[in-house]
Amino acid sequence: MVKRQWIKAFAAASVALVMAGCGGGGGGGASAPTITATAGDGQATVTWTPDLTASGIFYWLWEAQVAGGFDLNNPPNAPTGGLVQTLVPYVAGTLTNQLPYSFYVNAHTTINSPGGPTSNLAQVTPRLAGTAANSWTACSGSVCPSATLYGVSFGDNNTFQGLYAETIHAYLAVGAKGVMYATLDPKTWANPWPHPLPASVTAACIPPSSGDLHATDYAGGTFVAVGDYGTVCFSGPSLANAYGLVNFRALNNSVGAYYWDPAAASWSPGTFYTLGGITTTTYPTTNFYAVANNQTSYLGGATHVAVGSSPTGASPTIIYSVDGQNWYPPHAAIGTLYTNTTVTLPTNKNLYAVTYGANCGININGAAWAWVAVGDAGTILATTDPSGSTSWVAVNDGPNSATTLRGVACTPNTAPSTVALQLPIVITPLWVAVGDGGVLLTSLDGLTWTKPGNFKNIINGKSYSVNAFTDNVHGNINIHSLLYVPADPYTVSTTGSQFVATGDYGTIYTSVDGVTWTLQSSGVTANLYAIAPTTGKSIPNGNYGVVPYGYEAVGAGGANTFGQ
Repeated sequence: MVKRQWIKAFAAASVALVMAGCGGGGGGGASAPTITATAGDGQATVTWTPDLTASGIFYWLWEAQVAGGFDLNNPPNAPTGGLVQTLVPYVAGTLTNQLPYSFYVNAHTTINSPGGPTSNLAQVTPRLAGTAANSWTACSGSVCPSATLYGVSFGDNNTFQGLYAETIHAYLAVGAKGVMYATLDPKTWANPWPHPLPASVTAACIPPSSGDLHATDYAGGTFVAVGDYGTVCFSGPSLANAYGLVNFRALNNSVGAYYWDPAAASWSPGTFYTLGGITTTTYPTTNFYAVANNQTSYLGGATHVAVGSSPTGASPTIIYSVDGQNWYPPHAAIGTLYTNTTVTLPTNKNLYAVTYGANCGININGAAWAWVAVGDAGTILATTDPSGSTSWVAVNDGPNSATTLRGVACTPNTAPSTVALQLPIVITPLWVAVGDGGVLLTSLDGLTWTKPGNFKNIINGKSYSVNAFTDNVHGNINIHSLLYVPADPYTVSTTGSQFVATGDYGTIYTSVDGVTWTLQSSGVTANLYAIAPTTGKSIPNGNYGVVPYGYEAVGAGGANTFGQ
């Protein structure tokens, strides 16, 4: 199968003229670059060294979904994708995993001049992120975070773009004593921002009594962070005028192109409400351990749900917000917000993780679990209410009432087709929960959770039938976080279609089905407490942003590693 996709700038009527001058032996006076390509998840990163000895050099990149290369000048074996004025590195996106792609680059002295000699062939086969040898890069050096990190999120906001359409993207990590780090590059953490971010900027996020921040998430242009002693804070853009953005800085000093600037951002505390009206409240004895949202598209709105500890003898705390700023407790029934009464949740156990799962398609009495939260003593709470505001119930947690659960996720009930323009493939949805002692629970109906009888643990290519996550050195491994990022079901890319779990001793496991798990080499040995995907949707590529799709995991002592 040849994937036909023009990446940028070629009108159909001009293809023949462009191809006639694209090069392969001729003019332009520019030498052939030597290129390399690195496989990613639904992507390939193509790099080369630009010729700095001459001015006015333009590089054209050519792509085809074919093995063994192609003829640049002779259709039908010509490239199926091309990009004029390519920047280095170039991230070719929306590729199909497990299929080969060929790339060439040549140089031109003007945009429309004949091309110089063609580069060498660079060929890659994209695959799921973090699953290949050496695909995890641990940060090392003086600019890497040094404080223990408990939460991480990625913000990619196509809503707020400048005139030149650069992608706004940033990684935010939070941790011990309210520390915050931010970067545009998760591999090196090298950027112009101070590490950590100044306390004068993040004061609203620093918990009292040396408390910690435990989690962060991002939706709709707003970052949210939660932590000890009822700490909830947020930072989001606001339009100052048609092209000016508060909390944003010009990208490379270009007019109209902006990125979120965490060093100059305004962080504000969340406001808590009772359901009786305007009375504000606080949660001084609650530690919030997790926050998640249900945003499914760049432009869509989102509800945030945060979960936390149980004050002595009381229910754990669940709060929700539609903007990251104003937060409410669950109420008794769907209706007018300010006329309902707060309910007592059906447990007194701490909650450590929460996720949105309505897209999993597992129906419970005609509706799907929208939110699921897990915690101490095998506690599993769930609601079918997409707002997270009502109907939280306790769920049968199977045989693990003595086990602390720290992560939960589910697969959707569709998977991307491997052929363009075909409908998604219907698959069996599955809920998965993980936690201390390497416990793994799965559920096909969201009600009954059990240990899978066919659980497989793959270490160094060898498969072991075990009852828990384990390795050859430490035995059972405490798992601290779990995610599943569904791919866009209406594209050919399979980007992100897997579970990823992190745990003690730098362990990272991946699984495409939630039952067979493969231990990956993370490059770190410290406990990893949290992981976040680059995004849940396709990352813009090439000149529109060079963000590789992948996963950023963070943990003890500032340990962090990026899987691509």
